[in-house]
Amino acid sequence: GLLFRPAAWYAPGHTWLERRPGGALELGLDDLSLRILPSVTAVELPRPGTRLARGDVVARLHGGGRALSIRSPIAASVAGVNAAVLRDPGLVKQDGYGRGWLVALTPEDEAFRSFPRGAGAEELMRGEAARFSRFLEERLGFAAADGGELLSPAPWLVGEEGWSALAAAFLTP
Repeated sequence: GLLFRPAAWYAPGHTWLERRPGGALELGLDDLSLRILPSVTAVELPRPGTRLARGDVVARLHGGGRALSIRSPIAASVAGVNAAVLRDPGLVKQDGYGRGWLVALTPEDEAFRSFPRGAGAEELMRGEAARFSRFLEERLGFAAADGGELLSPAPWLVGEEGWSALAAAFLTP
């Protein structure tokens, strides 16, 4: 039930990368990340030219009384930021695979090419959807009463410990 872009590379930590004209890679949040986030009311992004190691914070998102650090899946330099999401943070959730991208990165190497895309990405997303459902049910005690698809609970329902566990399990590369 998770959406994906076949042409994008899907990175650990539930981000996607897609090549822009000129060689930089746009980075955005995949559909699982978007479902976990209750809303996005503020976005913090690094300045262009900032060098990032794999795992460095590339964005900080605020919403639903929580803050979430998004980490870079690759070593790169920030080539640009999406000014539209700084003006209208809601774009991150409203159009996560389009106008809601976060930053453009100039990769230090081609390591991103090892990330799944196409059919591999579809398989990954299917497995992650199942893992997400199990996590919510087993770890947090949330279950779909009608046997349908589990949805992320509001962050204020899972408490600080549950929110931290959810973010660590799914949004850390």
